[in-house]
Amino acid sequence: MSKKNVLLCNGGGPTAVINLTNMGVIEGVINYGQGQRKIYAGLGGTGALIGQHATKDGQRHVARLDDYLADNYDRLLVKNTPSTWIGSGRYKLGSGVPESISGGDKQKALDYDCGRVIEVCDQLDVGHVFFVGGDDTLTTLNALADYAERHPRTEWPTFLSVPKTIDNDLPYGVADPNPDENPVGVIKRGGRIMAIDACPGFGTAANFIANMVAHLAVEARALRRHYVIEVMGRDAGFLTAASLAAKEFGYGPHMIAVPEHGAFDVETFAKLVAERQRTEGWGVYAISEGIRDADGKPLAARGVDAFGNARLGGAADRIADDAKAYSKELKSKADVRTIRPSEMHRICSTYRTEADTEFSYQVGYHAAYWAIERQQTGKLVTIVRNEGRLKSWSYGLVDTKLVAGKQHKREMDDAWVVYEDVNGLSVPTIASSFMDYLNPLLDPILPIAPAYSGDEVEV
Repeated sequence: MSKKNVLLCNGGGPTAVINLTNMGVIEGVINYGQGQRKIYAGLGGTGALIGQHATKDGQRHVARLDDYLADNYDRLLVKNTPSTWIGSGRYKLGSGVPESISGGDKQKALDYDCGRVIEVCDQLDVGHVFFVGGDDTLTTLNALADYAERHPRTEWPTFLSVPKTIDNDLPYGVADPNPDENPVGVIKRGGRIMAIDACPGFGTAANFIANMVAHLAVEARALRRHYVIEVMGRDAGFLTAASLAAKEFGYGPHMIAVPEHGAFDVETFAKLVAERQRTEGWGVYAISEGIRDADGKPLAARGVDAFGNARLGGAADRIADDAKAYSKELKSKADVRTIRPSEMHRICSTYRTEADTEFSYQVGYHAAYWAIERQQTGKLVTIVRNEGRLKSWSYGLVDTKLVAGKQHKREMDDAWVVYEDVNGLSVPTIASSFMDYLNPLLDPILPIAPAYSGDEVEV
């Protein structure tokens, strides 16, 4: 390929380790491109490339990075920087195209925006495009690759999707449509093409949640309070389930509710708080922001974004209010409070884990290899756990068309999503077997002394 330059974009919510992935791509490009390629970035995601930046200024926001990052110290600073150094966005290709151009045709609108992205690539002599993000970013990258496939020309850039999301909901694997073939980079097991064992960003966020819940649980017992902790996770409960790791110290959580549990019983929760107030005087409860009612709708939603995703937040307040009202009816003095770590558990790098650090960088570096050395396009770079080896992963490829779209999003295994009986109440929780999957992704939680259970002195 005669074109030498590279375009890098981030999409969706940043993480504590996305800059490691960005630098993996950049250093891979420097290595495999022998330092001859210019590296550009869309400063604010896809929208920044086509005048749909979050600032609404109608301008394109693109910068050249390779000169700035020529120094190793500057690269190290970027690797250790939380959130994303190059900005991100949530623009959906086609969503901002005027009807006067699209005629109301969604495919025409999508193609129009894809063409505008390609226009930028052509202007900058870009030969390789890397998008780092979750399922919506994967959908965007797939649309660009599909556009190139449907509009033949002499030379197209390669298009590679690089995984990132704290929700951990990118596909674990997909059915193999061609079992007799062995495409470049594809890792197969048991008739399936393996995709993402764990998403970059998830391990660090999970470590944050496990530590935070452990700390808050000690506080709840000390001050005789009930903490309802609302954790990110629209459709998948992996991050909330990570609070299970805090249980080893004996302080809870006393309920873990995820979207995969189905309908959340608010009345049962209110009774659980009342029961724990009666017997212990305190409690800690972890819930996903995406817990649902009996109709399958989120308990707390504030509209939808351009991709049709519900904007969530407030589920903890909703169920805490019900628990307070029930306690008041019982003339109980339960002190029920809500905690939303919100952006902090998405971007806080204090609890960055060894595993997350490794594969967040490696997945970016391998993306550069697959694009530049092997000319692969229309692919998602995969992360596959090596069987029988602790904290060891391999990196491969899967066609984006096989994994893009909400129908492929991963949810927790049924065996992990269980209930336990608490004095006749059926309380949602997570099975201990989940820790077999989670432990290699975490670092050890800072040890906490068990709750004091000795005799009191009579005074």
